[in-house]
Amino acid sequence: MKRYLIASVLASLTMMQMPAHAEMLDLPDPGLSAVPSLPVSQPQAPVSQPQAAVQSETVQRERMGSVVVNSMTRQSGGEIYRIDLSPSLNLSRVEVKVLKSRLKISKAEAVMASGQRILLRELMAGAAAETGTTLVSESINAEIKALEITGESYSAEADIRVTGVSMVGQPVLTLKRAPVVVKPANPPVQDSCQVGRSDEALLKTHLDQIALWGGRAQAALAGSAVQSFAINEMDRSVQNVVSIVESQNLKASAEYLQQLMDFYTQKFAEAAAGSKVEARYKTLRRAFAGAFESASNMAMDCKIRNMRGTSEELITQTQVYYEKYTKTPNGSVEETLYRRLARAAADRVLPAYDAELARNNSFRKLEKEYQFNYSRYTKVPTGSILESTYRAMARKAIDRALVVLANEVRSMDAEQKYRLLEEYQGKYQATEVGSIHESFAKSVLRTVGN
Repeated sequence: MKRYLIASVLASLTMMQMPAHAEMLDLPDPGLSAVPSLPVSQPQAPVSQPQAAVQSETVQRERMGSVVVNSMTRQSGGEIYRIDLSPSLNLSRVEVKVLKSRLKISKAEAVMASGQRILLRELMAGAAAETGTTLVSESINAEIKALEITGESYSAEADIRVTGVSMVGQPVLTLKRAPVVVKPANPPVQDSCQVGRSDEALLKTHLDQIALWGGRAQAALAGSAVQSFAINEMDRSVQNVVSIVESQNLKASAEYLQQLMDFYTQKFAEAAAGSKVEARYKTLRRAFAGAFESASNMAMDCKIRNMRGTSEELITQTQVYYEKYTKTPNGSVEETLYRRLARAAADRVLPAYDAELARNNSFRKLEKEYQFNYSRYTKVPTGSILESTYRAMARKAIDRALVVLANEVRSMDAEQKYRLLEEYQGKYQATEVGSIHESFAKSVLRTVGN
């Protein structure tokens, strides 16, 4: 029995030792595999850190500093806004974003630490930049201590954000509005042609009487004493109105006079043909048409003398008048009126454009002007009222561009001249023989190459 128990215990112990032995056989040999298992994670950390450090040293980052300029002047010619960098810093470029309204930059310069100035031509857009537009300068790569921007708001006062971009440090920009106010090339003349509106109330008093007595005359029995009395009273008011309207010092707006012309044109059309009331309405219609034409011509002259950018306004006015001319009945008072007004507006475009070109001192902007106007010339119908105007504007822009280029060439280095010659040699070869574009390219090559 004892032997049996002993044998059973030994057998149990043997069975327990077998899985333990199997587990020991599955374990890694501490002398071989355990050693290389340790550095799997440890050596990788120190190896990757120097690589990141090398990358951070070789990749240059742009750093930007900005300042917002609020409520920029609407004064004709603009005002200089000076932005100081403290300390002076090497800038790679400058960006200007229009945050509100419209802005025209007539001049932009970067002032170097040495006092020399770099003209930032790319910021000097040809037309007023709209809200949301970002203007980016050419590459600067110089130590800059200040920026000077001459800007003028169009419509409402403009807000802009000026940003300096550097690869070597953080730009710190501070606005300092310079006390210098830019004087426009053609100083505005006092508003001698602008009129008040004090006569409008007086006219209304007489026109109310005309409406009263005209209505009574139409309602009365034809040829009766009542109608004769009403006509006489109407005539008295008509004569008063004509006397005021034909006065050399009429104080009423062109818009108001146009409304009255349209109103009495309608009344004339509604009146019985050959009636006494019809004759009075015809008199008023002609009187207001003449006054409207005079006021419109005065308003256009006033814009030329006192405003900038009026050539486009005059072009728009020409188109409006010409469209009305084409829609009025043949032989009517309105047809003659709008034909003359369209011609008068078109004739004023070139003098206004001459004044604008005289203030434009950028070859690139003038280049765009000529291309834009020549494109308009090619698109309008042959014989259009503005066809010859657009062609003349393109030619004038070319002439001014060549004058400005001759001045700019003096400050160009050899590399800049070479690039410009290379550009225009390609344009000269690509343009049609005998075209205005070929002539312009040839003139540019001659101006730069001399």
